[in-house]
Amino acid sequence: MHKRNTLLFILFMSLSPNQSWGQDPDSLGRQLISDQLLLLSLVEPNEAFHDYYQLLEDNDQIYQGILKDSIEFELANYWQSKHIPLKDPNFRLKSNTYQRAIGLEPKLDDFLYFTNNIKHFIWLDDTYLWSALSLNNLIEQGDKHEQLNEIGLRLWLLGDLDDSAIIGDVYTSHFVDAVKVFQKRHGLETDGVIGPATLRWLNMRPFDRAKVLAENYVKKHAFLATKSAQFIVINIPGFHLLLMDNGEISLDSRVIVGKPSRQTPQLSSEITNVVINPSWRVPKRIMHRDLLPKIRRDGRYINNGNYEVYDRQGNKLFRTPEQWSDIAKGAFPYRLVQKPGVKNTLGRYKFYFPNDFSIYLHDTANPRLFNKANRALSSGCIRVEKVKLLAEWMADHLVNDKKTWQRMQTKREQSRWFSLKASLPIHLVYWTTWIDDQGQVQYRRDIYNQQKASLMSLAQ
Repeated sequence: MHKRNTLLFILFMSLSPNQSWGQDPDSLGRQLISDQLLLLSLVEPNEAFHDYYQLLEDNDQIYQGILKDSIEFELANYWQSKHIPLKDPNFRLKSNTYQRAIGLEPKLDDFLYFTNNIKHFIWLDDTYLWSALSLNNLIEQGDKHEQLNEIGLRLWLLGDLDDSAIIGDVYTSHFVDAVKVFQKRHGLETDGVIGPATLRWLNMRPFDRAKVLAENYVKKHAFLATKSAQFIVINIPGFHLLLMDNGEISLDSRVIVGKPSRQTPQLSSEITNVVINPSWRVPKRIMHRDLLPKIRRDGRYINNGNYEVYDRQGNKLFRTPEQWSDIAKGAFPYRLVQKPGVKNTLGRYKFYFPNDFSIYLHDTANPRLFNKANRALSSGCIRVEKVKLLAEWMADHLVNDKKTWQRMQTKREQSRWFSLKASLPIHLVYWTTWIDDQGQVQYRRDIYNQQKASLMSLAQ
């Protein structure tokens, strides 16, 4: 494929419909309808969208009469089923196909970015052989490698490299900068080193990029269309929290979520209480998997970690470190509770919301973990980096007893639950792809392997 073809395509994609080299309104309208059908054929298993798309691709003049009415009905009905409004609900009153097609589009600010990216990926898949690349060694700055020409071309085609002149078989500093941009867009460590993780994303077929983007885009906007004025949304594979207040972002924060073996579930609930200086009643699974092996090795772990031990009747037990080490080698029919304080695993704050999985939001005693690219590290609960700012927002907007709240800010050993004058909805979602505020497509690894295998060629 000649590089000039890419430039022409990018130029074409940057034009608005009214600038498309003098096309008549009906032709433009049919193209917009065809674009929508392409998008939805990627999202829905329903063959109708695919069949309609193929009909229009084979003969765009066929878009008339009953077929036109049927397609318009299916598109309008689809967005309605997702609770996403159309740009013009009265599109059928418009006089030409272009005006009707514009009215049939969903009323979403980033829809143009979305459609342009989808069409670009499909065009790449149709015109470029995206064969799998392989490496025997890492590629670092200054290295020379025969695969760099192909890697550079892919970075350019995907928009991460803005100067095709630097493409070559030597890994220059400008080339490294482009790889870092690519790595950041894919949630990787931005070290500029081309290794297995970076290569897997470079090998992802453009068609798979289009399909995953289309599915996640519709899922995200269908979710947002039905939400209240104030809510928290946590994107699990994005390791990210947003606090929304009447359409504005009041807080965004990195988070840590459950590791693949102890997954954070997708759910919706409401935060009903905030706890300052929480104690931690250790779940049985965590106690048996994580803590008892440490106690077996050294019974002082209980005292050093500020833990207390209780029997089934709620009686506090006292033993020597040697005795605890021996007891931990058996059935251990007790429960562990970590007292409030600077050593507490939950940190300073805990945000409670009812659910069947015993998870919640909380602080952490190890904030360095927020700097990792892969933050699937917890036992299921969500650790919040900007937890103090979240607590302050809750205090300002929802906490009833503000005087006690202020008094508790100087204490670390005393635990206190605070009720809220109104609960705050919280949603744990799973979006592996989205369009950011700059119109850039962000991809993240499917950390829990929840997407269908047919969606992606990217190895998990």
